[in-house]
Amino acid sequence: MKLDLSNLDITTIPPEIGLLTGLVELDLSGNKIEELPEEIEKLENLEKLNLTGNLITSLPKPISKMKRLKVLDVGENRLTALPDDIGDLVSLKQLWIAGNNLSDLPKSMKHLENIRYLNLVGNEFVTIPNVLSEMPNLGKNYLVDDFVQD
Repeated sequence: MKLDLSNLDITTIPPEIGLLTGLVELDLSGNKIEELPEEIEKLENLEKLNLTGNLITSLPKPISKMKRLKVLDVGENRLTALPDDIGDLVSLKQLWIAGNNLSDLPKSMKHLENIRYLNLVGNEFVTIPNVLSEMPNLGKNYLVDDFVQD
């Protein structure tokens, strides 16, 4: 089941979202959402979550329990950090975190063994995050800003 609630000027997601356990895809992009309810973890069948273009400053810790999640797009938000246990998203293949306020990545990301694509452009990284070298399956399939060395 797929639910598209994009571009509707939504500001909050009710905790009852957790009742939609059959969801496979959820698109909440282009809204004005500032935070997600912890009940989002109950979407145990979710494979694709699009949160692009909102006002989210942090992801709830329970998001790391979404073991079937393959695509997570949180680009163009206001994230300053990712959950420390984001590496628990064992099925994740694509992670879009472009256009946020990130300056570092959690070390647990090295456990994302299935990741094939990572977009980091438009964040506040001073150098390429070290954890990328510990993600051999990612290869060169990541995008970062050009860094000028003095």
